[in-house]
Amino acid sequence: MSIGIPRTDTDKTLAQFTWVYVAVIPGALILGSFLGWVMAGRALTPVMDIARAAQRISGSNLSLRIPTRETGDELDLSLIHI
Repeated sequence: MSIGIPRTDTDKTLAQFTWVYVAVIPGALILGSFLGWVMAGRALTPVMDIARAAQRISGSNLSLRIPTRETGDELDLSLIHI
């Protein structure tokens, strides 16, 4: 009891919401991290494709070209100027 008010109601309320801190918040962090990792991987797939194609080009096979994807985005525009 502090200042004449019983703490039983407060303790009961805190006990009811403890599971939020124990389960929901860590679960949301794990799920958010996983979804961020998946979305970043999908967003970087075109860049990785271009990098792999550029690595196949060497001094002995200069006739190879990096294919455009015909999407009209900045990756295609940068390949046009190469």
